Amino acid sequence: MTRRSRLRTFTSFIIIGACGYAISGAVTLLRYSLTTAFEGKSEDAKAFSSYADVFPVAYLARQRLAQAASRGQPAQMIDPFTSLLSIAPADGAAWLTLAEAEAFAGRPADRVVRALAMSSLTAPSESRVMTARAVFTLQIWNYVPPEAKAVFISDLAWDFDNMSKDQVAYMRAALAKIPEDARKRIATDLQAAGKRGERPLRELNLQTSAAPP
Repeated sequence: MTRRSRLRTFTSFIIIGACGYAISGAVTLLRYSLTTAFEGKSEDAKAFSSYADVFPVAYLARQRLAQAASRGQPAQMIDPFTSLLSIAPADGAAWLTLAEAEAFAGRPADRVVRALAMSSLTAPSESRVMTARAVFTLQIWNYVPPEAKAVFISDLAWDFDNMSKDQVAYMRAALAKIPEDARKRIATDLQAAGKRGERPLRELNLQTSAAPP
């Protein structure tokens, strides 16, 4: 066998292998699509769990498992979201949901803060995440580090316009319950944000706490 014929044979094997790999992936996608189509008519968790480590649908399957867990108790959400994040570590919304689940399930504060920090790192400017993160950070204000409080100010300043009336009302009530020195610090930081900080200062009733210019 000449060098050229060996090269042709080797190339043929590569092409055949690639085609087989593509066909296998397509078949897996089709089977997964059928599982999704019949959702609610079978044991959903078991059905999607069987795809949790299968390429190319592992992420989709873990996402569905996490979504299903979101309808249950916080403690039941931790493992599915941890599993999802193991293959999608840049999902800032999932990190925030994990932080919330761990907090409400009574997990150690350092785990909650770590997940919150990962949300800040991976989704620093996604509106849907910023709003929810600001609300949650206020809920655990007493044990978040200064870095998380700085992110809270940024989320407020840059995403306040996207907050619902209910979210604003909740934050106004929650801020009224934290120590006065903390309120003054938040007010001062919002003042430093310039025009972006004016609306949250006014609507969260923080103007009276602001240090004089």
